[in-house]
Amino acid sequence: MYTAIASRCNAKLSHFQCLSGNQLKMIAAICMLVDHVTKVFFASAAYRIINPMLAAGQISPEQLSLIDWFYKHILCGIGAIAFPVFAFAFAEGFSHTHSKKRYLLRIALFALISEFPFDATFFVRYQEGTPGWPWYWYHQNVFFTYLQALCALWLMEQANKIKSKPLSALLQGVIVLVVCYVAQFVVYGDYRGYGVFLIIVVYLLRRNRVYQIFGMILAKFVFDRSYYPISFLISLILILLYNGKRGEKNLKPFFYGFYPIHIAIIGFLDWLIFTALWGSIIPG
Repeated sequence: MYTAIASRCNAKLSHFQCLSGNQLKMIAAICMLVDHVTKVFFASAAYRIINPMLAAGQISPEQLSLIDWFYKHILCGIGAIAFPVFAFAFAEGFSHTHSKKRYLLRIALFALISEFPFDATFFVRYQEGTPGWPWYWYHQNVFFTYLQALCALWLMEQANKIKSKPLSALLQGVIVLVVCYVAQFVVYGDYRGYGVFLIIVVYLLRRNRVYQIFGMILAKFVFDRSYYPISFLISLILILLYNGKRGEKNLKPFFYGFYPIHIAIIGFLDWLIFTALWGSIIPG
């Protein structure tokens, strides 16, 4: 019965699905850009501008509270739309790739490439001389999350080849638990265990969009039910509008390169404005 209902829902959804894979990822990339610009520049602006103005009495605590609300609920809320969409896109990519080994190697390569600008932009500037440069060990970029999830999927596919179905299912369950544990407590990629589990759920339910959405809601409920629920809902709506087509152009190189390049540019501009030039712009 549930399968029939889901099939009817999928058939009705097909009339509204208007977003290609390229369009879906472009929306997510814009949301991610807003998130990263906001988090990096707001931290520097708070240190250089907002806190001194508060101390000097030029802004009131109420005004600061309003600024903080706009930052957390609007700008960061826009940014929170990105990850579920990208998680869906990477699971889709894994299911359609011709060579899963090459796909994994590509993700691993960009995880390493992205780590230096990621650490330099988001973490190293806050370490105040503690060891860590050029690698901040306590938080890795989101490609590490994708890599762990896709490694789990690849291992599960190998386990699925075992003839004994109970043994195969048990082994696949163990793989999910181990990889999610590693993501949560050992390799601290963005979104940690929740991010890995979300990608696995999306992949396993890939044959039915309605099931995917309910699976993503369940993953969110289990791991992080309070983190920007409205943003998560918007992400799900965008995913429901995906038409299953890549788009006219191959934008894969753009989307891979966009992550490390935009983070490096944001980090450089933040350093240029708030460190290199700040003393000459605002003496003393």
